[in-house]
Amino acid sequence: MSRMSFDQVIEFIMERLDVKEHDRRATRDKVRKRVRYGLGDGSLPRIDLQTMDVDRNELILFARKKWPGYFEQERTVQHADCFESVGLTDKLSVQEYPADVNQCHDLIRQKNALLSLLMTRARVVDALMEQWRPIVKQYESNCAKNRESARKPRSGNI
Repeated sequence: MSRMSFDQVIEFIMERLDVKEHDRRATRDKVRKRVRYGLGDGSLPRIDLQTMDVDRNELILFARKKWPGYFEQERTVQHADCFESVGLTDKLSVQEYPADVNQCHDLIRQKNALLSLLMTRARVVDALMEQWRPIVKQYESNCAKNRESARKPRSGNI
């Protein structure tokens, strides 16, 4: 897993985009917004909930969808365990299972630890969603009220 910070992600994307010099600042702002939005809606998964760090492979998959054509040549090679195969595509890789019983038990322990970690993260996300639900409702209510106010005629001297 290759970990990248938020700033590294922005630089990684900007290096590959073909942008004229006078448009770089505006493009950088747009890239920042797209990445933040991706982190917020889960289309670009974070490595840790406390940071904005992402996995390089996940970033490339995200960038291929957001900026088609610019990240097609990027290939990622994952570090392989002693019994995992490595692929050069974003498709599912074939898992080779060990023949030794002890290695099988080790694999089961690793998968159970990963499952436990993912279940813990899911519970944290559920708790955060419950915490933010009233705030989101209030925000949606405010947006609806603002849209309605924007449609009303303006008074005043012009």
